Amino acid sequence: MIDSICLFLRKLRGEIQELIHELDVSPKSNQMCKLINLFTHLKQFQRIAEFSPKLVEKILEEIQKEFFEQMEDLEWKLKKLNLDFHHPDNVRLANEILQKLHSFKDLHRFLPQLKICEEQINNEFYESIKAIFDLIPQKFNLQERKVDNLRAELNRLKELQQQYESFCPSIVYLKELGYSNIDQVKNEIEQREKEHEKQNVEYLGEKNHLEKKINEPEVIIQSYGKSILFKNSKNIFGKDYDKLTDPAQQDGYSNINQVKDKMVNHRNDLEKMENHRNDLEKIHQTHLKNQNNLQKKLTNLQAIQNHYFKLIQEDSDKGNVFLNESSSNNYGNLSKKIEEITTDFNYYVQLKRQFYFNSECNASAMNCIFIYLNQFDNFIDPSIQKLAIEMNEYLKIYLNEYVKFAEKEIERYFNYLIKSKTNIFFKENLEKYLLNLLSMRKFEIVFKYSNGEKKLKHFQKKFVNFHHSIIIEIEEDKINENYVDFKSKLSLLCSLNCLDEFFIELNENETFAKSFQKYQEDFRQISKETYQLILNSISKQDFLLINSKLSYMIEVFANKRFVSHLKTNLEANLEVLIKNTKQFGNLFYENLQYKQENENLFQKLAANLDQLRIVRRQTNILNFIEKNLKISLENLANEVEQILRKKLLNLLQSIENYFKQNDFLLIEKTIEYVNYFLNQFQDYFSFKSTEHQINEMKTRISQLPKEILQQYDFIDLNKYLNDSPKYLCQQLKVVSSNGYTKYSDVYRQILEKIRTNFLSEINNVKDNRVLNRLNKMRSIRDAFYSLPDELQSVFENDIEEINQLIRKEVRMFEID
Repeated sequence: MIDSICLFLRKLRGEIQELIHELDVSPKSNQMCKLINLFTHLKQFQRIAEFSPKLVEKILEEIQKEFFEQMEDLEWKLKKLNLDFHHPDNVRLANEILQKLHSFKDLHRFLPQLKICEEQINNEFYESIKAIFDLIPQKFNLQERKVDNLRAELNRLKELQQQYESFCPSIVYLKELGYSNIDQVKNEIEQREKEHEKQNVEYLGEKNHLEKKINEPEVIIQSYGKSILFKNSKNIFGKDYDKLTDPAQQDGYSNINQVKDKMVNHRNDLEKMENHRNDLEKIHQTHLKNQNNLQKKLTNLQAIQNHYFKLIQEDSDKGNVFLNESSSNNYGNLSKKIEEITTDFNYYVQLKRQFYFNSECNASAMNCIFIYLNQFDNFIDPSIQKLAIEMNEYLKIYLNEYVKFAEKEIERYFNYLIKSKTNIFFKENLEKYLLNLLSMRKFEIVFKYSNGEKKLKHFQKKFVNFHHSIIIEIEEDKINENYVDFKSKLSLLCSLNCLDEFFIELNENETFAKSFQKYQEDFRQISKETYQLILNSISKQDFLLINSKLSYMIEVFANKRFVSHLKTNLEANLEVLIKNTKQFGNLFYENLQYKQENENLFQKLAANLDQLRIVRRQTNILNFIEKNLKISLENLANEVEQILRKKLLNLLQSIENYFKQNDFLLIEKTIEYVNYFLNQFQDYFSFKSTEHQINEMKTRISQLPKEILQQYDFIDLNKYLNDSPKYLCQQLKVVSSNGYTKYSDVYRQILEKIRTNFLSEINNVKDNRVLNRLNKMRSIRDAFYSLPDELQSVFENDIEEINQLIRKEVRMFEID
């Protein structure tokens, strides 16, 4: 019987051992139930002590030993697994091992040591997994990126600032008054001074307006009095006052009745005048009060500034030493850093952020860790599963806060780049955060957790719309010839080619890069057309068009070859213009027979002077050409004036010579030519240096008829031979016949004077009332041939008679 029981127990042990070796712990398997039933049967035999009680214990020990061996094998496999972030599949294997260990829990009542062993394995595994999880925050520097660290850094810097200030009474003094630095005091002084000036201007404006209102009645009374006086004077003196203006009209009134009406109205407005005086007094008092208050503030600010500079001398060098030891360059940089960190800290606190950022996120590493953590979703150990969930949520917070930060940075640098157009720093930062956000598309879990699809579509729409709008603006700039903005937008297109990543999914042909290539070619073509236009304008001397387009060529298109060629051509053209202008001035004929030639020269010279006047007003041209040529242009007007002044002086000298020759016609013709000369160039030159000589000559010529009559009395017949009245009368006759009628009367008076004198001499000789009668008769005879033809015919018979008398006198003299 006992042997049979022992045999049964051994058989039972064999079945248990067989099940242990082939144990399947999957839910579908019923092996664990069989094993529990076998253990239950085995335990029942343990109660029957008389049947070899130690046999059951021995069997249990052997079975437990086999379990321990299997658990050691599982532990070894568990430890052999690489469970770091790069091997997420091993988490599943570890979970299967732990599940197998966990399946032994129903055997713990039969084999209590198994529970202890399992707990030991679970604890060791937990600690190893926790150690791996602890590395995750380190990988992303999460501890350093916490906003609390920013707070700690801010407090540290503020403490440094306070310690430094303890060495510097000047800073303490300013801070006690509410100023962080002396520049704030200086700026406030400047603002107060501007306010003082503004108040003065406003006060003077109001004061002048009211004083004008108050003084208006007095002005009206004065105007009325002057008008009455003018009217009385006009009645007395008549025509002498016809050309004068009524004082009332000078004061803005059409007639004296308006002045009377205005006086009546102001008598009715005495109350208003009193109000104006009161208002003037009020604004005066208010102005004084404001000025006093402002002056007090200014005095106070200046006292603060003066005291600050006095305290600076007392500041200790220990402060600078302290800053150097604290790795701070100077107090200004320290204060600036505190301001920057304070701004960032307040921003993060306001948005209730846990982390702050200053660089891009490693999306690849984060995606890898999310994959790793997600392997723990159905992990058998709840404590490890909880750790994974907490870490997952922690990283999600970090990721979402980073994405918000990246969005903000993209918006910020995009807007900066639009304003600055080509700032490399802005472009690099925009590209950095943009590509970082775009790179998340490659990592499914990161992209999903960050809501990346929605955010990228937002930016995609924003950038596509901006692209369309900038293309429209460029087309408008082309039409309006706004090439400065065209070039600026072209640079912006080039800077924004990093945004083309957003056009890939849209199959958009007009990307920033393609648009840049297209409009860059348009820009080059416009540059060539502008170059050719300026070149043609140079040959046509269209300096206004040259000036208007030159700035584009130099500053916008900036093609060195084009600019150099244009400069050479423009300078050569201007040099020819200068040379021809001087030449035209030198070619003027002083001889009146070349009047037509001079007419052509006048036109050419005037045209050149007009062109040069235009050139001298063109800032772009003057800044473009060489300095020496610019000086030549500036001096040309004076040089041409000197040339023409010499011509004028020569003409005046020729008139002087004509005076000596009594060539009145040439005198008049030449002075007319001088007037014509002056009129032609009155818009270009003043000829002030010759003005006095010209006016003197004009005065002399205007008085020439009177001078002729005074100079020539023709009483002494002996002077007729040297100063022939015949030549004088011929000149007077010629000048009169050419339209200078003022000489006609002179001519008649001279003829009459000669006739009267000559007739008187003849009559005297005939009457024998003169001494030396023979000599007198001979003088009359000789003078006769110097008479004008008109008088010779008159005195022809008289001269014949005198000739007979002379012959008679001669015969009588011979007889005697």
